[in-house]
Amino acid sequence: MKSILANTLLTAMAMSSAAAVLPRTTALSFIQIYDISAQVDTTANTGSMWLDLVDTNEHDAITACNVTWTPTTGLSAGTAVDCLAGQYALAFPDGLSTDITDFTFTVESTSANAIQEAGDVTLDAGASGSSWVCGGVEEGVGQTKCEYDGYIDVDVSST
Repeated sequence: MKSILANTLLTAMAMSSAAAVLPRTTALSFIQIYDISAQVDTTANTGSMWLDLVDTNEHDAITACNVTWTPTTGLSAGTAVDCLAGQYALAFPDGLSTDITDFTFTVESTSANAIQEAGDVTLDAGASGSSWVCGGVEEGVGQTKCEYDGYIDVDVSST
């Protein structure tokens, strides 16, 4: 009886210590973005984009992101711009210039965050049922303004 009890106790201790060294895997939730707007004025040669985000994986504080650029030179492909608190950045894999009606950006955490994560967002005003709504004087000429009606839950993965 003592032998069975001792073996059971040793097995339980071995399993609990092995479990303690296994890495903990937790599924990532999403980053929610809202109040998304952008505008380009080709006459004044200015472009700006604004959004707020909440990372449900890291904390629930609101982080503001503001991107400005010169449309004639644009943001080159791969450019990343830090958000205002420095914990997140917006990256533009295809760059960004005068056409704000259809583009992709990546929301990514910076090294200031404990969780390294990223997710892509595509805004396309021409897509059927799109919530990315744009208007202006004339497409690509003068001033174009776009706004997102609602919010986006951005699926993220570890980087």
